Amino acid sequence: MSALPAKKKTNRRVQSTAVSRRQYVLDVKMRQSTAREVRRHRVSHWVWTTLVWVGLLGASAVSIQTLLEKFFFKNPDYNVSEIQTDLGGILKREEAISQTNLREGMNIFSADLGAAQRTLLKIPEVKNATVERELPNVVRIRLEPRQPAAWISPNSVSDNETGNFENCYLVDATGFIYKPWQIRPEHAVLPVIYGIQPDEIGAGTSLNRQDLNSALELLAANQRRPDTLLTIRSLDIRKGYCIEVVNDRNTRIVFAAADFEEQLDRLKKLLIYSTEATREIETVNLIPKRNTPVRFVMAAVAEPTPKRSKKN
Repeated sequence: MSALPAKKKTNRRVQSTAVSRRQYVLDVKMRQSTAREVRRHRVSHWVWTTLVWVGLLGASAVSIQTLLEKFFFKNPDYNVSEIQTDLGGILKREEAISQTNLREGMNIFSADLGAAQRTLLKIPEVKNATVERELPNVVRIRLEPRQPAAWISPNSVSDNETGNFENCYLVDATGFIYKPWQIRPEHAVLPVIYGIQPDEIGAGTSLNRQDLNSALELLAANQRRPDTLLTIRSLDIRKGYCIEVVNDRNTRIVFAAADFEEQLDRLKKLLIYSTEATREIETVNLIPKRNTPVRFVMAAVAEPTPKRSKKN
């Protein structure tokens, strides 16, 4: 009896591993395919959702725009019927309206008030400007002018005795230099500062010079004390270390460039004495703190009356 052939031994572990590997590859491919499908579905859903919202927003925008035009921008109740102005004497009403491109009859919401305000602020004489609407149909323009302290003249003292300010500039207490839009009566009585070269003067700029600042400080100190009896007509700062002032009585007064309060006290005493003694002061030098040099106007000597000859 022949023996049966022996069965070939197989490695079940190797077979199990191969099957597991094939199964893993299939699972990975299925997961990748499923993930791609999920992503494709999500993208499609996002696109359609976005399109729907864009459509809704567009329709809403059109509806809102239609409502705005109907109730605001094309509503005659919001047409400007009055432009109120407080221009501080800088501009005339017609000039302000022309500068800002505002007009009566225009829609109050269509008026670009910000641009109008920026235009007005470009005028050097304007310190502050406000342009505002008052519903339903009023626009207000308000200008705050700069307060000038003096004129600055590039000419010599004698050149400006006629009161011609065509080539002069105004300066405020901060040293800001500007050309007035128009010369008003209150400008004509301001003192004139001399001693600054023409190439240093520019409209709409601030000039930071110590001698100019000292002159402005002197003017401010004198303005704070109306009891000083000093009315300043001009200030010459060409020497730098001092300020030569001419008052309304043509008296020439030399100030040191500092300690103005103390100098004004001494000058007040001299002016009081001059008034009481009925003597005009020609020049006074306030730089020395003691024994102030003063020169009085010499009294005119009356010419002798010619003797009449006796009749024979």
